[in-house]
Amino acid sequence: MAWSLITARGEDAVTFLDGQLSQSLDAATAGDVWTCVLEPDGRVLTYARVHLVVDGCDLFVPSGLVEPTLLRLRKFLLRTRCTLESAPIDEEPPLSEDARWEQSWPWTAELELQLLPHAYGSRFVEHTVSFTKGCFTGQEIVGRMDARGATMPWRVVRGSGPDIATINEVFRSVGPEGPQGVTSSRETDSGVEVMGVVHRTLLSADYDATSVIFEVLP
Repeated sequence: MAWSLITARGEDAVTFLDGQLSQSLDAATAGDVWTCVLEPDGRVLTYARVHLVVDGCDLFVPSGLVEPTLLRLRKFLLRTRCTLESAPIDEEPPLSEDARWEQSWPWTAELELQLLPHAYGSRFVEHTVSFTKGCFTGQEIVGRMDARGATMPWRVVRGSGPDIATINEVFRSVGPEGPQGVTSSRETDSGVEVMGVVHRTLLSADYDATSVIFEVLP
């Protein structure tokens, strides 16, 4: 798991990012929180770890998503005293590969699908989205989904089985054509452990569960 750093520097850096990130940046947390960069339609472009520094913010993002994240942020960087640059990081990453699996966090392959935050589970939303801060890009749709308790058509799940092909067949067995299927995996003593996407109808459908098990991210 490779991480990169986006540095936001300048007089307006904190104010600018506070209007773009889904978490509030304040002195109480030193901005040291998980957050999301959302598209205007509320879909997750990436999650990130953000930290306030003396002259702005440091934003730690998955390396594979640093360029689209910069592109997205710079679209809103109009008449703003803030510069955005990327750089590799040498320090301890905010999340290791083992911790990512232990805590059931999505990674680049899951994030590239650009699903709404609630598709990644309630814990993901709880850790990355504030519903009490001021306006931020993508807030309207995400807030509406949360207030209505809307059921996401696509859900990110964690599962296991004898091999990727067998798991993928189950994940793709129900629902309309879409992003369903295995997105990432790792080997275990008994087979493979995966993350992937299923249509919500699979969560209540009957299927042969003798070799494949899965559950939505908590």
